[in-house]
Amino acid sequence: MTPGLPFLLSVHGLTKRYGKTLILAGVDFDLQPREILGIIGPNGAGNTTLMECLVGLLPLNEGAVSFHGAPLPIMHWRDATFYLPDGISP
Repeated sequence: MTPGLPFLLSVHGLTKRYGKTLILAGVDFDLQPREILGIIGPNGAGNTTLMECLVGLLPLNEGAVSFHGAPLPIMHWRDATFYLPDGISP
């Protein structure tokens, strides 16, 4: 992190459950300006669920997101993120 500057995006404690099944368990990460994040893993690992929660397509059970060091209300998560699922075709 650049001293004195907040992270561009901070994600803390993202948790998603479907009934009693825990899908995401307290996901935490921070992004610095100009940093690129790739979320990779096998099918069924929660990658798509994480992205859909981050852009506000799925509701979370717990967690918070900060943008430039300030809390980002869930209704504005789409303004700070971009998600292009691989299943979209022209």
